[in-house]
Amino acid sequence: MAASSKHALETELKELDRDVRTKNKEARQAADLETKLRLHREARELERCRKEKRQGHYEAQDEIDDRKEELITKIEAKLKQKAEIRDLFTFHWRVA
Repeated sequence: MAASSKHALETELKELDRDVRTKNKEARQAADLETKLRLHREARELERCRKEKRQGHYEAQDEIDDRKEELITKIEAKLKQKAEIRDLFTFHWRVA
């Protein structure tokens, strides 16, 4: 994942965290039960969204790590290769 998209995701997660805290605070301060329930549901939905985004981020990071490991393995295999020089053809000629 590119650094800019990682930063954007981190910023979005922080905003979701802040929104969840705000909704929960509003729910605690709400006077009527209907408003409390609505705000708690909204907070729960934001938490679900946050969880999905984090999970997606972790899965993408795992995929990147797997590709990186695969590349390292390929490079190690290439480093273990030995170069060999041998004659394939021999030419003899005379000038007359």
